[in-house]
Amino acid sequence: MRSILKSIFARDESGQALIELMLTIPLILVILGGALELARISYAAIVVTSAAKAAVAYGATNTTTAADSAGIQLAAQSDASNLPSSAGFNVTVYPLSCVCRTTTTTTAMAACSDSCSGYTIETLTVKTNASMSPLFNFPMFTGKTFNLTSTVSQEVLY
Repeated sequence: MRSILKSIFARDESGQALIELMLTIPLILVILGGALELARISYAAIVVTSAAKAAVAYGATNTTTAADSAGIQLAAQSDASNLPSSAGFNVTVYPLSCVCRTTTTTTAMAACSDSCSGYTIETLTVKTNASMSPLFNFPMFTGKTFNLTSTVSQEVLY
């Protein structure tokens, strides 16, 4: 009797694993696509920051290179050569900002050539930015671009 009931209520489970796999593959692909997109945007953000650091490092070498805007932009663009051409990479070099520092005070100067009773500190600031579009059209990212920006400042050496 027991074997008769068992054969009536027994289920055929062949192919169950294949069906479960087919149901989970789209979810796995979406997760992998999201991970790939995150890695791609993160890498681009690192490159944009590195380019700003390279540009300001070149420009802050001395007062001559600090005035060389074309050289500063070239240093940033050379460092960002791994970005895709569609990223729209831009470099902005800000005019030098100067302060007069004495033993007791620090005062902003209108121009770096102004007289100072202490010593003048020149600061170079470079801003880099790029716009990245997603590779995959996820519903939440359709038509969006990721704007990546980095601003780096450093004192100019004499």
